[in-house]
Amino acid sequence: MTGKIGDSIAAQGEKRLKIGLAGFCSGDNFGDLLMYAMYSKYISSKGHQCIAIGADKWFLERLHACGVEIESIAVDQISSELSACLFLGGGYMGWPDFAVPTWQLKYIKNNPYQCIARKCRASQIPYYVDGVEVGPGLYPLAGAVVRDILGSAESVVVRNSASSSYARRYGADGVRVKADVVIGNLSIMNPEYSIEGRYSEPPSRERVLGIHLASYVVGDSFLARNFADLLRVEICQFEPSKIICFTDSFTTPKTSESCIRFVDQLVAAGYVVELEMYTGVQSVLEVLNSIDFLVTTKLHAGVAALALGCYAICIGSAPKLARFYTDSGLDGHYLNHIFSSSSKKKAFIQDHFNRFSGGHQPRFDTQTIESSKSYFSEFALGL
Repeated sequence: MTGKIGDSIAAQGEKRLKIGLAGFCSGDNFGDLLMYAMYSKYISSKGHQCIAIGADKWFLERLHACGVEIESIAVDQISSELSACLFLGGGYMGWPDFAVPTWQLKYIKNNPYQCIARKCRASQIPYYVDGVEVGPGLYPLAGAVVRDILGSAESVVVRNSASSSYARRYGADGVRVKADVVIGNLSIMNPEYSIEGRYSEPPSRERVLGIHLASYVVGDSFLARNFADLLRVEICQFEPSKIICFTDSFTTPKTSESCIRFVDQLVAAGYVVELEMYTGVQSVLEVLNSIDFLVTTKLHAGVAALALGCYAICIGSAPKLARFYTDSGLDGHYLNHIFSSSSKKKAFIQDHFNRFSGGHQPRFDTQTIESSKSYFSEFALGL
């Protein structure tokens, strides 16, 4: 492994580079789109070209909608025309959610990431693993796939310490840990989203509450229905001036109906409520930029909200959630959805409503912010 991406790219001389981006790019999901958008905008700003490998139509349309100039090629179209390939941050090298126990069977049956790595090796294209989540739950099947990818990478950067342990166990040498790329780099999407600027301002206390309408809030499961009922009851403790309910991915007609029903119940209870259905990365960032307190069940809505100076709590079940909040020094802001009772969820929400009212404000520390920024500062050496 050569170490830093910028050093290797710089060795290719002052030409316009074609850089392949690999990761989860099939579907319509805020977190993955945000990372692709940030990398694409940054690399394009340096005069180089980004190629999304295996991106589907939905994904490309969303990227284009937020001003990203990017093309897509199929995995079998990878050729030596690419200068390098980056495996971007994402949870595609580990157990995605404790609620999905059979994920390995699907993972080994249809795994574009291993195909991309093998195609890059065959075409002598250097590839870099840059901020992924590795593990847990790789034994017995998924580990072979992950080992094949990591073992031949030019460098491996992961986004938390638990991922580092798994990456070393599955073939990676010289693994480095950096904080999630989103934390320090939202200004790429909008200069007004600079974390330094946000953290220099006094936190807003207008009591605008954001509720992320993901599956654990508007789903059909017993857990989701209970959680939705609990939220509706506990909101009165917060005394919000306004509630903004929002989605961060494509919603089916059935899910949309559930979202509307949830909002109607809040309106009937006397709250001022807005419903913001997902229309792309910018729509979510605009919501997060306008709220003071967020309740989410997913990762990057919470990451971005915290980076924008919002108070955020997360009640979810993906392993990456506990890892992120622990490494960020904010472990008290996360609760496991599956392994916690309704009474524990209630106490957790009430405690954070009280902390917010008492003036507490969660912040990433300087070391975490600089670690996140180093993804692109290293690029600058070579671009």
